[in-house]
This record gives sequence, structure tokens and C-alpha cells, in this order.
Amino acid sequence: MGIRTSNRRGRTFQPRRRAGVLAVAATAFFLLAALAVVLAGPTAAQGPPRETPSPTLAAFDLAWQTIDRTYVDPTFGGVDWKGVREEYRSRVEAAPDLEAAYAVIVEMVGLLQDGQTFVVPPSARAPQPDGAQEPELEYAGIGVIIQQLENGDVVVVHVFDGAPAQAAGVLVGDVIVSVDGWAPAEGDGIEAVSQHIRGPVDTPVELTVRDPDGAERAATVTRGRIDLRPTVEHRVLEGGTGYLRVPVLTDELVEEGARALPGLLQASGMVLDLRGVGAGSVAGAIRVAQWFLGAVDLGGVVTRTGVFPLPFVQEAIAAYNRPLVVLVGPTTSSLAEVLAMVLQEYGRATLVGQRTQGGFELTQTAELPGGGLLQVATGRYVSPEGKLLPLEGLTPEVEVPRPELKELREGRDPDLERALEVLRSP
Repeated sequence: MGIRTSNRRGRTFQPRRRAGVLAVAATAFFLLAALAVVLAGPTAAQGPPRETPSPTLAAFDLAWQTIDRTYVDPTFGGVDWKGVREEYRSRVEAAPDLEAAYAVIVEMVGLLQDGQTFVVPPSARAPQPDGAQEPELEYAGIGVIIQQLENGDVVVVHVFDGAPAQAAGVLVGDVIVSVDGWAPAEGDGIEAVSQHIRGPVDTPVELTVRDPDGAERAATVTRGRIDLRPTVEHRVLEGGTGYLRVPVLTDELVEEGARALPGLLQASGMVLDLRGVGAGSVAGAIRVAQWFLGAVDLGGVVTRTGVFPLPFVQEAIAAYNRPLVVLVGPTTSSLAEVLAMVLQEYGRATLVGQRTQGGFELTQTAELPGGGLLQVATGRYVSPEGKLLPLEGLTPEVEVPRPELKELREGRDPDLERALEVLRSP
């Protein structure tokens, strides 16, 4: 489906336009949005009318049929999907109530072992407010970003400038030991700690934190309003290397990144930071890819009905053609993984960091009788060479161990340090 171009250090990247490259209108990809689950009602039948199935059987039938028709993997991960129907339908039919029936449906869908394909039973669904909800751009808290280490500790990896946490002396590299006397237990993750930290504005929260040397101290932080509006980061690092991070691949932020790009074009090399990047628009991700690739085949999305090519601007010219390193890690997800994969496959960039999050699939949802919800993975990204984006994530060519607490406290960024070494290498 595409071309590969070597990218030897010190040489510029000059993509060749492939004869017969798929020229698709910008609307072609968005036809995927129209691949909604077909919820066909009963049709008129010849002869005596059939008995209407119970809500639980109707929910089972709709879930099974939708997965049978639209699930992205036609092999169902090795599960005998046809054989599953008879066993599980009889169990649903024998279930004493709605809750028990849905438990069987949840179990059935779980056989696929696909984190993007699942059923939410009616009892587990939260009430949905009327109207479209805008994402929250601020919250009441202390202004830190936390991350869970492999040993289970929850550590501060970033403190926002001017935030309450900074005023109270909370530092990068501090491990959160307790919040208002509550100590996270084994199995408690970042969300549990965050819920305890957040609270009404102008109220205090008592933290006990542990520094990298093991010394504990108390910090009283007065909660405030924390602005979450993302901004593009761009600068020229020491030695003349450019650095660019577009935190969300929305059209607005990509446009902001495009305005910053001219100031980096004379850089001898560039670091594109995709750590913590995932959400955004397809158009935004494509535009960033074309800054470094120009007009080339960008792959597409494969579904049960075929492959839908990603649209691209045929007149696009690569704005930057010098050596490029892309930083990735466990928080690189979704469209950022697609962007990293296509840059890697064309030999345009070296990936540095840790394995990406993985598990990216396009999904559709359907309401089920009785109040449940079904989500089904219906599409996966396929590269110009026809390779699927690995569900286990992308492995960078240059792997870097996760930073230690002392490195975080010292303000070091081992991923970025290694990226600069790669760019300096012959």
C-alpha cells in the first residue's frame, strides 16, 4: 500500500510520490461514522405472527447478532461464535431476572477478551444528563499530575506553575503516602487517590508525602481552580534541536502547532513528543503526519466491510525533512499511536521511550432492550504496508527505562536525553 524511505542520520527525508496513491476525498474516512450498528426492527412475516421475545432474549439476540455482523475480527479471536449462541441463549432464557440474564450476556461477550468490546448492564449505567456535555476544562484540586509506579506507589510527576500544590511545597518525585489520613491500599490506583485529593475550592487537604530519600513530611494544600486548557509546547533546545508537543490532536491545537512550526524549521533535528497524547481528530493527526511526510499514503481503517483509506492532502509538501525522533510511552494512545506508527513505518522517525498504550480500535455502541449498553470494536488502523496497529502497543526502536524518583526530583527527562543522543549519533 505504500513506500518505505530510509532515513540515515544526517540526510534529509525526501518522500517519493507513489504512482497510483489512493486519492480519496476528505469525506471518505468519515464514512466510518456511518458504520453504526444496524438495529433493524422486526419485519412482517408470512403465516402466523411469531411470539415477541422477552426483553432479556431480545437483548441477547441483539448483542450476539451485532457482534456477529460487525466485530472487527472475523475469527472472533478463535471463539466459536456460532456455537456460543445456543449455549448462552438457553442460559439467558433460564435466568430468573433481568440482572441474572445480563450477567450471562456480559460473560458471553467477555469470551472475546477484547477490552473495547463489552456490555454494560442496566444496573451499572450511570444516569446521563440531557444535552451534549462539553469536556471540563477546569476542576477543583491542587494542580498536580500523578502516575503509578510498577511497585504501586503513586508519585507526583508534574506540578503546575502557580498551583496550590506548588505553594504548599509539593515537589515532583514526591510519593503520596496518605490524603486526609486515608492511605491507598494495594489495588488502589490513580483514580482513587485523585478522588480523595479533589474537593471544594478553598478547602484544605492534608497530604503526607515521601521524598526519594524516604523522608516523609506533611503538606497542607488549599484546593483551588485548576485550568486544564492544553497548550502547544515548542522551543529550540540547547544544541539547536527543535522540540514540539501538541498535547491533543484537535484541529484547533494542530493549527496552533502549525503556527509554531516555522520557528523550528532551521533546527538540525527535531523531537516530536507524543507522550500523554491520544485524543483528537483524524484530520488533526493526518495534518501532523504530513508536516513530516508530505503527500503519501497514510493507510486506513479495516472493518468487516472493507478498508477505508485515510484521506490526505495531495498537494501537501513536507515542511520539515531533517532527522526526527518521536517520544512515546504508556500514555501515548489512540490517534497518537497511529501517527507514531506511520512515521516509523516510512523510516521517517525513530521512536524513543517505552511501549505505547495499545488497544486502539474504532468502536460503535448500541442500546440494548432492558436498559443495557453494548460497545463493539468495529475497526482497526492498518498501515500503508498493510500491518495492523498492534493491540499490545508499539515498541520503540530505542527503549528507555522509566525514570527513577531521584531523576524526576532533579527535573531530568531520560526519554528526552536519550532522544538527543540519538539525534547526535552519526
